[in-house]
Amino acid sequence: MEIDDDSSKGDNKTKKFKEIPIISHTWKLNDEQLENYKEVERKLAKADKELFETLERKNDLETYIYEIRDKCELSRKEFVSENEKKILQQRLSEVETWFNENDDSGTKETFIEKLQYLKVI
Repeated sequence: MEIDDDSSKGDNKTKKFKEIPIISHTWKLNDEQLENYKEVERKLAKADKELFETLERKNDLETYIYEIRDKCELSRKEFVSENEKKILQQRLSEVETWFNENDDSGTKETFIEKLQYLKVI
């Protein structure tokens, strides 16, 4: 087997070069567009904050309901009179029923009002 080392046999092709211009573009928002996007971001951040605070108040109310019920029935049972226990259970049941019916549609202010209603006792 012989290897032909003559490299001149396949060089009959002509090479064409064409200059391709490279243009660098940067994309930038104009001031009005940038301000609109910032406004949308502020609105979304405000909505997120409001949702977070509402969920915190909702959690506070639910925690308080279970905590007070537990204290009345178990840990502080001997320190609560029957009349106080009856009033507490009535209010707890009332707020818990409202909570179960409105937990998704309740507002932060409503959850705070219901918690204050229970803490008055």
